[in-house]
Amino acid sequence: MSWLWRFQTVTFCCLIFLPPSVVQAFPSYGSNFFLGYNYWNSRYALNYPSDWDGFWNLYSYGRTYYRRAYYGRYRSCSGCSCSDIDRKVTCSGTPSSLSIRYMIIKTLSQEDLLAGNDSLLSIEIYNSGLESILNASTFHPLTKLKTLKLAENKLKDFPDISKNVALQELDLYANQIKLWRHNFTALPKELTRIILIGNKIDWIPDSWFDLPKLEYISLSYNNLKRFPGSSFVNCKSLIYLGIDANQISFLSVTNLNPFYGNDSKLVHLNVSNNAISSISTGAFSGLIHLKVLELQGNNINSIGAKVFHEIPELQHLDLRANRLQSITAQSSSSPFENLPKLQVLILMQQQASYKTTVVMYNAFKNLPSLRYLWLSGNSLTHFPHPALSQESFPSLLHLHLEDNNINSLSSFSKSAFPPTLEVLHESQEVIHKPFEKITSLQKLFLHRNVITNIQEGDLWLLSSLQELYFSQNKLSNATVHPGAFRNLTSLTTLHLDFNNFHYVPLSVQGKSHLPRVQNLLLNSNKITFIVEGTFSELDTLNDL
Repeated sequence: MSWLWRFQTVTFCCLIFLPPSVVQAFPSYGSNFFLGYNYWNSRYALNYPSDWDGFWNLYSYGRTYYRRAYYGRYRSCSGCSCSDIDRKVTCSGTPSSLSIRYMIIKTLSQEDLLAGNDSLLSIEIYNSGLESILNASTFHPLTKLKTLKLAENKLKDFPDISKNVALQELDLYANQIKLWRHNFTALPKELTRIILIGNKIDWIPDSWFDLPKLEYISLSYNNLKRFPGSSFVNCKSLIYLGIDANQISFLSVTNLNPFYGNDSKLVHLNVSNNAISSISTGAFSGLIHLKVLELQGNNINSIGAKVFHEIPELQHLDLRANRLQSITAQSSSSPFENLPKLQVLILMQQQASYKTTVVMYNAFKNLPSLRYLWLSGNSLTHFPHPALSQESFPSLLHLHLEDNNINSLSSFSKSAFPPTLEVLHESQEVIHKPFEKITSLQKLFLHRNVITNIQEGDLWLLSSLQELYFSQNKLSNATVHPGAFRNLTSLTTLHLDFNNFHYVPLSVQGKSHLPRVQNLLLNSNKITFIVEGTFSELDTLNDL
């Protein structure tokens, strides 16, 4: 190893440690730079289309949240002619498409499109200040129209598309549209995609979405106060429903009933960033094809009995940024039970005044496929051993507990049991072996806690563990047993930086202690010297 000679040629060598202001080398969880469709496809093979703009993104060229890309922001008018003088469009000949971008076209009338009545298949008027469709019949003659995109304009009324029987795709993103009870258009039965993101819709008519071919619809960033379940009828092809960033306060069986059973194909439900505080028992159990459920950013402070229960295909459940101070369920039932395909459960970063302090002993029941569990960014004081000791988790690979207040690695907390089960706690504590039921673990994230010690057998059952992060805890030479990592025969990455070590701990010296380590961090401790040969046996070490 090219670096090793520096520690062997002198008896003592001073380490240069970074000051506290230096950014710490905490683990990367992968890129936070993604396109929405690719984010979901790469994780769950959902085969979402790349040309639908209804997914949340975080990407370059301005394609963030639901905003469209910056690139291509040039003035253009194709298919018809556009006038900067009278700010109107005029079609002639037999155009098949009309595309206007970043040119001021304030109004649109039937006369403007007259020449395209028998030929127009696509209309796109993007960010052009369009304020008004002059009369209800403007689009009526366009019986072959398949695509209508009027995004980022100033429309206040929903265009009448009732006669556009061939229409498949409708995009009205970022207008000022509101639906009125006395005046709303029927929707063509051929519609497969609808984007109504970023409008002022606070009500949707019953049975309005009677669309048997509809596959994707996004109603994000509107003013809906109730989940519009009664608006969906016969939506047998619907795959994705996004209704995030509204003002919905509860979900019920009645709300979700249109998507129950084999008459629905709903795979992805996004109701995040609403004001949901109540979910009725069994609300999700009828969603037999549901794979992704997004509930992050709501006000859920307790989980009802059998809410997240027997959802047979569910793979991803996100409950971050809610108000779950205790991971438990009403009636002493398990909050997460009989979810045979659940892979990802996110309970991290509950709201500031409602951080999770305890994970009850029966929090997780029959989750055989769980791979990634996120409990980071909360106020846990004990490692959730009781919840992870009731049964085996054969698939669990990553456990995130960083940014908590955990002070012990091995304690079997009494607070995870109700007072009536004190005897059960005592009996289990006696036979408790840390990590006995999660031996498949490959990555354990414990940085930014207040762990003071690692005893000899605390980690010994984690023979599959590859990465272990203890950065910024309160470990010292006296509190880490020399054999603490000895049985971690698969460990390649160990971070012990930003602790209280005064010299290189014995637990990381010698191949018998760390037989496969490649990345070892000890910076920003209080170490002033290293004895010659300290790392000479670690022949797999690449980074120090």
